[in-house]
Amino acid sequence: MSGDAYLELVEKFKRLAQLDHAMTFLQWDQLVMMPPAGNDARADSIAELASLHHEMLTADTIGELLQRAGEELADPALQRSLLEMEREWQQ
Repeated sequence: MSGDAYLELVEKFKRLAQLDHAMTFLQWDQLVMMPPAGNDARADSIAELASLHHEMLTADTIGELLQRAGEELADPALQRSLLEMEREWQQ
């Protein structure tokens, strides 16, 4: 059974993945289809999402949740998932 901290981390990392997904398509559109006049607004939007992603990932609560989840989890598969979240957080 997974602990509360792990489940909270999963939700936070889902939100981070959604921001990554949105930035990917904004960047693709900027490079491939966007008229030149839209570049400044698009760059501002991408920068805002990147800033939000960084703030969410580096929040003190992420480190605390990673520690708590590491103490709570017994399932090896969930521990591997937690290690991947911790790797992303450390980078």
